[in-house]
Amino acid sequence: MRRKTGTGSSESRPAGTRRACPRFPQAGAFTLTEVLISIAIMGVGLTMAAALFPSAIKENEKSFNSSTGTLIAQNGLAIAKAVLTTSNLRDPSGTIIPWPANLVAIADETHVQNIPRNDQHYPRSLPLDPDEKIRGFVLLGRQIGTGVQQLISVSYSRFQSRSVAMHDVLSVNIADDPNPYPAQSLLSNIPIDDWRFFQRGGLVITSEGRFARIVELRYRNVAVVRPQLPSNPSDIWTIVEVVNPNPLPANWSTWPLGGRSPAMSVMVTRTALRD
Repeated sequence: MRRKTGTGSSESRPAGTRRACPRFPQAGAFTLTEVLISIAIMGVGLTMAAALFPSAIKENEKSFNSSTGTLIAQNGLAIAKAVLTTSNLRDPSGTIIPWPANLVAIADETHVQNIPRNDQHYPRSLPLDPDEKIRGFVLLGRQIGTGVQQLISVSYSRFQSRSVAMHDVLSVNIADDPNPYPAQSLLSNIPIDDWRFFQRGGLVITSEGRFARIVELRYRNVAVVRPQLPSNPSDIWTIVEVVNPNPLPANWSTWPLGGRSPAMSVMVTRTALRD
């Protein structure tokens, strides 16, 4: 059978068949193999993207701790300058320490006679969310000259059911790490009972007011800290989180400690307190 086309020419095709439209050609479907390969490629991409989220969350937390922690530590120094006097720099027996002197604990959640506990806390919304952490500061100080004092404020973040306290470890040996890079110090001669107060990521403060972070805990009670500290024996202050501190045992060796360091940031200043 022959039919005329729109141009006047003719074409032939079997009777009962329809002419295919040249404007809409028939397309082939995807094979199962192609679909599986596409799913595999998409899965690899999604896996790589998902791996970025934990590191991004961690970096965001570090940034928050750095900015908020610095603000809280500065607030602690401002409060200290406003309310403290030279009589607050006393040893445990109540005697004013002459200079040059080692650091003494001025305020934390177990030392509230100088700065009340609530004044040590950073303002927060009420009612308090059960999962919200308590943030605040601890304070150390010492005489460094006639009428001149050094104050050190350390900000912290803790769980609501816990408390933050400072602990003084006596006569710790400080030496430079023999490896030239990175520049770091080794803390040794740490008593067995005091070893648990040294936590990775925690802050250590020498009796001269120098501070560093614990980056590694080695065998035989050796802690690695950065940056380097002066190489001489020194008392070391640590900041720890105490679990269920109601009431806090008088014997520090029985304190139930949390598994993390609460310290966020540290600020140091020289000032002249009122007599």
